[in-house]
Amino acid sequence: DDSAKLVSMLQPRISQALVHAWGILHLDRERPVITPEFTTYVFYVTIFLELVGGVCFMIFPRAGSGLLAVYLVLSTPLMHDFYNHEPGSLGYTSEMVACLKNLALLGACLMVLGSSPTHAPRTKTKMM
Repeated sequence: DDSAKLVSMLQPRISQALVHAWGILHLDRERPVITPEFTTYVFYVTIFLELVGGVCFMIFPRAGSGLLAVYLVLSTPLMHDFYNHEPGSLGYTSEMVACLKNLALLGACLMVLGSSPTHAPRTKTKMM
């Protein structure tokens, strides 16, 4: 089953990201254990955000860009872990390029999210 493979790939990455976050935030609490069930939930949430955000972007650009921005913020550090590769290696370069691409997309989503809604120009009607 492909989803089981993806869950087994994501679980260590989520655990590692949590270890980094706990270290950066200097949290004294015990770090939660990442279970396969939680990883499956995260997997389905990311699919939902990407799919619904993309469709919503076509109809409601600001709402869709908000959903896509949340997706990019959550998925980029997990999926493109250039920090786990040796600088200068092929893996580092490819993950860094993908990470920077996602950051550029995040910037575009934030730009659309921050823009004011446009209104259709009024047309003058002739009164007879």
